[in-house]
Amino acid sequence: EAAGSAAGSGLTKMEMAAAGLKISPGTYLRTYISACGGDPALVRGWRRQTDDSTRATPLSRITWISPSGQPHQGRSAVARALGLTPLTATQVQRLRYPVPRRQSAPPLALPPPQAAPPPQLGKRPGVGAPAAAAVKRPRLSDGLACRSVGGLS
Repeated sequence: EAAGSAAGSGLTKMEMAAAGLKISPGTYLRTYISACGGDPALVRGWRRQTDDSTRATPLSRITWISPSGQPHQGRSAVARALGLTPLTATQVQRLRYPVPRRQSAPPLALPPPQAAPPPQLGKRPGVGAPAAAAVKRPRLSDGLACRSVGGLS
């Protein structure tokens, strides 16, 4: 299986995102073409363009521009242009991307301990205004009689 060659090492796209790692556009396309059975060097000179031209989001369309200037909508169109069979959705989900050398997964760290509140000047610990006493409401069982209100009996 062509996608199996990329499934052995590296991280899936979701694992990369969870680790805070980014996939470069070149690696993104090279990994896909390699999983389709093509030589990753085939995509040398290709560039990426998004519809909003600022950044790629899950909803933005990615257009790959060939070295000759011909646009292709998505990686599957690039694979077809190179004479390769595009991957299925399941194969794409299983793709593993190499971890970038310049980035490393951030170590899992415990949150920093919270600092104790600063001491209040002039007061000793445990000494201060007494806690507000709970207000006790009278109950019938306390021996209080019910009074009629407004002359009703």
